[in-house]
Amino acid sequence: VDAVIVAVVAIAVADAVMVAVVAIAVITVAAKCNAAVAA
Repeated sequence: VDAVIVAVVAIAVADAVMVAVVAIAVITVAAKCNAAVAA
């Protein structure tokens, strides 16, 4: 049971990290687009 809980937590953390990475990538691209438009 402990191993299952650890696995579930690890998967949840990995998903959260992936979401954060995607969000940062989207924000970075949006910022570059805004900078290009402003320029």
